[in-house]
Amino acid sequence: LPEAQRTLVDGKVPVSATMLPWPQVCQNALNYELAAQFETLLAVKETVNQALEVPRSEGHIGKSLEAQVFIQPTEEATRAVLSRLTVAEQEVLFNVSTVNLVDAAPSLDVNQWHTQAAGGGATVYAAPAVQAKCVRCWKAEPTVGQMPGHSQICERCYQAVKTS
Repeated sequence: LPEAQRTLVDGKVPVSATMLPWPQVCQNALNYELAAQFETLLAVKETVNQALEVPRSEGHIGKSLEAQVFIQPTEEATRAVLSRLTVAEQEVLFNVSTVNLVDAAPSLDVNQWHTQAAGGGATVYAAPAVQAKCVRCWKAEPTVGQMPGHSQICERCYQAVKTS
């Protein structure tokens, strides 16, 4: 270890940084309510992943970004936690192109393939995304093809390309 990183442990210099003791937890920094909300989000994410597994394994989608999901919270606590996030944040968390928070089962076109999974305080319906895919970020976006001089990218990517 460099001299600046040498710390005595039980009167001895440790062989490596992995031998250093764990830092002490600051009890004032713990936020159990935030931890519970995060656990709720992870449970919904697991349900989204389960709903996406069938269309992925059957070849209806390749990546999760090729899907749209409809999340119907079955518990009020789940609805409250999801409502705190923007749609863009939910899309990043669940790694899908479109997230719709719904009160009832969506009325999908009978010809459109879809599946569902329940758990984590929600029922999740997954279907292939219907918009065109951006070649830069791979998200299916309604703005793909509408940017002047860039017919294959979405508005968000257009803004990034335009300023670079």
